[in-house]
Parts: sequence; C-alpha cells; structure tokens
Amino acid sequence: MIKQMYPNINKQIYLSSVQLEEKIKEEISKCPFNNLVNELFIKELTEFFNTIIKKVRSKETAISQNEITYIHNEIANMTELQIKEFFKLLWHKYHKVANLI
Repeated sequence: MIKQMYPNINKQIYLSSVQLEEKIKEEISKCPFNNLVNELFIKELTEFFNTIIKKVRSKETAISQNEITYIHNEIANMTELQIKEFFKLLWHKYHKVANLI
C-alpha cells in the first residue's frame, strides 16, 4: 500500500540492508506512544522487517556491486520516504485503535 501511495517516481536510491536496518530502528525509536505500545507488537514489527533485511543481505553478499540496485528493486524496493510514511501511517492507525480500547 505504501509503495502505491508513494511510488519511487523521483528515482530515489533504494535502501541497502544496513540502511534499511538503521532506518527501521530509528523509526521504531521515534514511536510517539512508547508508553502505550505493546512490546509484543514491536517485536513482531521488528521480526517482519528482519525477514526482509535478511533477504536483502543474503542477495547482497551473493552478487556483485553492479547487481545490487536490481536486487533492491526485486526484494526490498524501499526508499527512505516509503519507510517514513509506513511508520507515520502505522503510528496513526495504532493511535486510533488504542483510543478505541
């Protein structure tokens, strides 16, 4: 959904596995509801992204530098903007649900 809402029309650089991992940690640490967010939720969110990061990392180590851009397009295809917007939407939805409980 985020990729459709924020397509990479400006040809931004796709994040490497290291960049992706750093960006995910950064966005999770910025959570505006730290006291409300369930630890299990954060763990599952981290595991979700770790699966993607591992796939990207395994492909990066198995190929030449020239092919890395192609691999990112095929596996992760995530830009910094897309990650930021994903988390913005995630925290917004989490806040809505938390207020209903």
